[in-house]
Amino acid sequence: SDVCSTESYKEVVEKIGGRLGEAYNENAGFIQEMEAKAAAKKGELDQQLSRYKANAMKESIRTGYSFLGDFYYETGDLAEAFKAYNKTRDYCTAPEHILLMCISQVKVSIGMENYIHVLNFVTKAENAPVTGGDGQTEALGAVIQAAAGVAQIDSRRYSGAAKKFTGITCDPEVLAEAGADILSARDVALYGGLCSLASLDRQKLHELVIKNNSFRAYLETFPQV
Repeated sequence: SDVCSTESYKEVVEKIGGRLGEAYNENAGFIQEMEAKAAAKKGELDQQLSRYKANAMKESIRTGYSFLGDFYYETGDLAEAFKAYNKTRDYCTAPEHILLMCISQVKVSIGMENYIHVLNFVTKAENAPVTGGDGQTEALGAVIQAAAGVAQIDSRRYSGAAKKFTGITCDPEVLAEAGADILSARDVALYGGLCSLASLDRQKLHELVIKNNSFRAYLETFPQV
């Protein structure tokens, strides 16, 4: 992306605390450049959305709010990202659109560490009447399942989390591409492996982990687990 969260940048620089040399000190010029780019891009997105609204183009309005949500997410304003993604709901014309909206809201909710919202949007996604089994739909479904596992961990339901993670069947690379802002394949291996060890008996561990070829593909991305 051509924009980023300058607040996150400042936090990272502060945590480094000059220990890595001058190249890692705060760059005021970079901050000004990013903030100028962000302001310009925000203006473009607002104008674009206004045109779509004036023409009553429902699908374009949905896309416009989605782009605006992406912008706020990239610049670190998660509260505004949540609002923008939420507004796409009124303009969804297909079940797949609802699924994409839920994925976006799950991403933001995890960023805000609001796992009640995560569970709410996981449930909405699971109830979306999506038809067909194309690769993208399967991958997005796997991302939703992994996000449900994360929410289960927050609720200390480790057995439920283990079953969510070990039940993912899509290829690790496919999941990583579809849910890059949410979970990596290594995350699935780590959380699924540790939750399984912590909560499953030997029989279930053998069944859901050792003999599970799909989950073993994830474990291969994180041999230590």
